[in-house]
Amino acid sequence: MKTSYEKIYEKSRILITGVNQIKEIKQRISPVYTEERLAEGTELLKLAKQSMITQDKEIIESSMATKAYHEVDEHLHTILVKVRKAIRYFFKDDQLVQASMHINDPIPTDYNGWKTLCERVMNGIILYPAVQDKLEWIGISQEVVTQCKSDLEKLDQLKSDAARESGEAQVASDTKKQAFKNLKDYCIDLRECLDLFFEDDERQQLEKVGISVH
Repeated sequence: MKTSYEKIYEKSRILITGVNQIKEIKQRISPVYTEERLAEGTELLKLAKQSMITQDKEIIESSMATKAYHEVDEHLHTILVKVRKAIRYFFKDDQLVQASMHINDPIPTDYNGWKTLCERVMNGIILYPAVQDKLEWIGISQEVVTQCKSDLEKLDQLKSDAARESGEAQVASDTKKQAFKNLKDYCIDLRECLDLFFEDDERQQLEKVGISVH
């Protein structure tokens, strides 16, 4: 079972702050761990803590941006499918309407093709008042069509925002992994150093501040 980052951080914090708080421990390992090297540990702790905070923030922002995009995307797709179904029913004998609104074209699976089809269908609804009238019967009002056109205009930006936020969340995740690797490497070496300088009963000095060298 993997240890959580929070637990790793807390274990590292106890080790690093414990060493820094006890003068006798600092003096014993001072040939290896100078004040500058001890300060490095404190800085690594700070960076690890900040990396967790930053990642949490970026994940939330990424989730919100992705949700905003998918909500609009899915709503538009639902309307598109409903409109095509209605036109096939109400205008089954009107080849001009069907051709103008690309009713017999398959719905593309790629984003650009799908969006283009949505735009053509929405423009077609506005072009044919008879189509608008029939769509009113199934709850697709002119206001709904106007909102769909507005959503289509902002969809590219929503998609771009979602991709950007996802990328920033990934960068934050990579930064956190590196920060904790650096902290882990430092703590491993520090424990090895303490294991060398404190033996047998002397380890009670370490245990008093919660430090374990294993």
